[in-house]
Amino acid sequence: MGDRNRRIALEDQPRRQRRPQEKLARILASATTTFGAEGYARARIHSVCRSAGVSIGTFYDHFENKAELMLQVAELASESLPMPDAATLPQLEQSIAALAAAPTAGISRAWLEAIQIEPGLFAASERLRGVFFGRYTQWVADARAHRRIRSALNDEVTARTVLSLLREAVSGAYGPTGQRVSDMARAIWFVLYAE
Repeated sequence: MGDRNRRIALEDQPRRQRRPQEKLARILASATTTFGAEGYARARIHSVCRSAGVSIGTFYDHFENKAELMLQVAELASESLPMPDAATLPQLEQSIAALAAAPTAGISRAWLEAIQIEPGLFAASERLRGVFFGRYTQWVADARAHRRIRSALNDEVTARTVLSLLREAVSGAYGPTGQRVSDMARAIWFVLYAE
């Protein structure tokens, strides 16, 4: 009897209100893959919807446009981004290599492209940058405290430098990925633990 009542209750709801969270999750997962693989400019809403198994109308029930979708994907990626392990230089290299190979690396590249194309994303970019800056400033302080290092560089300057180096490791243009990751890991190690 419970299933019948539930089915009747669903039938009373407009079709687009059924399972909106599940459809939203599918759109976001599809967008993460699409933006990560194709970048922001080449990604098409139609492709995201087809991959998610939803209609274009369902997309517009959740988002105003592609820029709003990109913002949501970037926010989710930033929340799930693990902090690098800086216990040893090889562990730091492995962490950065994992970041560079993760789907979030493609999202980082797509986000950098999106903020150049969509002026409305600039304020959101500043907000996300502030969140990352706070997380990495704390990461620097914790890493130094763990090793009992008092650096001549303050934690905020180091965090800004680390973020720039990580951005280059993930989305940089020079050299093969392996060499770029190794170079950036050594640079981060030096800046992090220089006394």
